[in-house]
Amino acid sequence: MYIQSNLPQISTIRTLTNLVEEMLKSIAGKRKRLDPLLIGEAVKVVEAAGISVDDAEFLRQLAARLVPQHSRIASDWTNLGHALAIIAGTEFRLRELVTLAEIPEPVDSAREQFDQLAAGLGVGFGGANRTRAERHRLLIDTLARRPGLYVTELYTHLRRQLRVEVAYRTIWEDTRHLELQGKLITVGGPQGHPRYCFPHPANILNRKVYYSSFFCVQGTIAEDLTDSFFMQKRLFDVFRVESRKVHVLLVLKSRGVRDDLVGTNVKSFGRLHAFEYLRSRLRVEPRHRMSELDTVKALCVTKLADGVENVVWYDQGALPERSLYSPSMVPAIR
Repeated sequence: MYIQSNLPQISTIRTLTNLVEEMLKSIAGKRKRLDPLLIGEAVKVVEAAGISVDDAEFLRQLAARLVPQHSRIASDWTNLGHALAIIAGTEFRLRELVTLAEIPEPVDSAREQFDQLAAGLGVGFGGANRTRAERHRLLIDTLARRPGLYVTELYTHLRRQLRVEVAYRTIWEDTRHLELQGKLITVGGPQGHPRYCFPHPANILNRKVYYSSFFCVQGTIAEDLTDSFFMQKRLFDVFRVESRKVHVLLVLKSRGVRDDLVGTNVKSFGRLHAFEYLRSRLRVEPRHRMSELDTVKALCVTKLADGVENVVWYDQGALPERSLYSPSMVPAIR
C-alpha cells in the first residue's frame, strides 16, 4: 500500500494513539466495546502506511471482539501485544515521514521490520492446548480442505472452528516454517491482496481430488503452447509449467502477460481441471496429439527472481478483493 501525499499525517498519528488508549481501556474493563468508527479509521491508516492486508484485517477483528472479561488466556494477551506492535510500527513510520518531510514510498520492508518489533513485544505462548506438531497438522489439514485461505482466515478458522487457542503471530510463523519445509506454498496477489496459502503441489498424491478447486503451482514456464491449440478467436494463452514433480498447463486470458515468461520461475494459482476442460468449457482444441496434462485456469501469476516475487498478471474481473471463498465471487471464477 501507499501513503497518499496529501495524507494529514499528524491527525493520523493521533488516531492511532486514541485507538491504543481505547484498546487498553477496553481490556482493562473500562469500555464495553470499541468505537467502530475509530477502528475503521485506524485500520485505514495502518493499511495506507504499508502494513500488510492480513495484519490490517487482524487488527480489525481483534479490536471488534475486545470486550471486558475477568480473565484472559495467554493468546489473548499475545494478540493484544501483536496489535499494539502493529500500531506502534505504523505510528513510528508516520512520525518518521513527518520528521523527514519526505515523499512517501512503498514500505517494502514493513513485514520484516514489524516481525522484529512484534517478537520483542509478544508474550510467551505457554498456555496453548495444542502442541506445535498438532497445530501444524491441523493447519495443513485445513488447507487440504480449503486451499487458498489467507493467513487471517487460517487464524480465524483454527481459533473459532477447531478451538485452537493460538496467537495470530504464531500462525504467521507456522506458515513460514511449513513453507520452508516444503509442506505448503504461499503466493501473493496484486497490491492490496493478502498472501494465499495452499498445500504444496509436490505433496499431493492424487490431483483429481482438487479438480474444480483452487490449486497453486510453482515451476518454470517451459514452453508457450498457445499456437498448438485451435481457437476460433484467440481468447487464451496456454503455457506448460514444469517442476521436479509437477507438470501442468497454465491458461491465462489472451495477451494478459506482456513479458516473455518462457524460462522464468513462476507461481500461479487458480482452479485445477482435467485436460478435457480445454475442449468442453473453453472450446480450445489441440492441433496435434500432446500429453493431456492437468490444467490450471489462472487467477494470478507471479514471477520469482533474485528472491523477489512480483505479480506479472492477474484476472481483474475474476480475482476477488480478498477471500477466494467470497460467496459473491465463487461462481465467477470457476
